[in-house]
Amino acid sequence: MEAGQGCLLLCWGPRPVVCTVVVHVIPEAPSVGQNVILSVEAGLDPLRHFDWYRGRLADGSTRIFSYSPGQERPQRNGVQFTGREVGFPNGSLLLRGAQANDSGTYQVALQLVPQASEKGTVELRVSDDMEPIYEVMESPLELPQPEGRNPETDPQAPPAIPLPPQPDPNYTELLKRAESVYAQIQR
Repeated sequence: MEAGQGCLLLCWGPRPVVCTVVVHVIPEAPSVGQNVILSVEAGLDPLRHFDWYRGRLADGSTRIFSYSPGQERPQRNGVQFTGREVGFPNGSLLLRGAQANDSGTYQVALQLVPQASEKGTVELRVSDDMEPIYEVMESPLELPQPEGRNPETDPQAPPAIPLPPQPDPNYTELLKRAESVYAQIQR
């Protein structure tokens, strides 16, 4: 099973049953400061009520919030609420500005219409990897320097002003051709 997912058991029957629902972590490998969604897999019967918990226990001491879709004030916060959690009518949870100490087990308990209930568990791992996805590199082009002056050794030398890039003759020829073809099409 992939990290960031619970498991899914199929269930049916005339009496109330407890099943397991899939919960996805989006993004799969969140970093500190990112918003994270603990997304309950779609396709469930209408939700009557759901609760999110932080930790392995699912009780009042670990409840983040309860949510009742359709109510005027659907979200009721619990003792584990940090002010960064938001519930959605589909059972999902948004955690804004994830922190490393948010890592751990999260559980959701869903009450479905008419009487079924489902539970899901997911492990959240928030990393401190804040490396940028880009790299700053020096330009490979040498800038022309005035005769007799070297800005590396002469502190009074004015900084060199880069010359604007010269267009590639092949590119400008293609542009002219494209304009003439476009003009012919319009006729």
